Amino acid sequence: MKGKKWYKDPEIAEKYEPKRFSGAGGSYINQTEKSCVKNALGEIKDQKILEIATGTGRFSLMLAEMGADVTACDISSPMLEIAQTKADKKGLTDTINFFKGDAEKLPFKDNTFDKVMAIRFMHLVDEPEKFLKEMARVSKNTVIFDTFNLQSFRILYNKILPMDSRLYSNEEIKELAEKTNLEITDKIDSFVIPFAIYRFTPDLLANTLKEIDYTILNKQTGKKLSSVTYWKLKKKKTKEEK
Repeated sequence: MKGKKWYKDPEIAEKYEPKRFSGAGGSYINQTEKSCVKNALGEIKDQKILEIATGTGRFSLMLAEMGADVTACDISSPMLEIAQTKADKKGLTDTINFFKGDAEKLPFKDNTFDKVMAIRFMHLVDEPEKFLKEMARVSKNTVIFDTFNLQSFRILYNKILPMDSRLYSNEEIKELAEKTNLEITDKIDSFVIPFAIYRFTPDLLANTLKEIDYTILNKQTGKKLSSVTYWKLKKKKTKEEK
């Protein structure tokens, strides 16, 4: 997996959220991502949710506040320490179990969780089929993840990013779902304008940029140019279950 050493750096962990989600542009990224994840998850109150690659706990804390019983793993101890501190401050210690772990070999029995999710993760993996199979194994039914898209403006600056993110076409995701015995039930397209542009946009121009993004995305051609897609999949029934 790309970036293992990079994400484990304490300095990277400390700067992770301030670098990405501060200012008007960063706040818009954070709010929009959380909204897309909420829409993909649906009702989760009292459900057992596993989040893979939780990082500093942005989504795990949101899930706990929505009433879910959350288990969250990451490979980075510094990231997890920040996530745990945030959970403690919000009084969510009893509803989130953070642990250091590798998504290739999850320490859970089959069908342990109602839903399993991984956001900002699939662009880093070298063998997506292996990871997706493991996610599906421990889920009772639903798997959610996001991808950076091949037919988007992200391709223009992808090579200069620290981990050279993997980009996917819709066809690749369909093939991946088929190989892992999953069925796509929903997809949410977002962000025609790549994340990085929002991060460096002055606060006074952020609203204008958001309006442009929204206008393009809500046109048919705009959806094809979205830089991020959130995928919701479910397990196909076995012969015995049919």
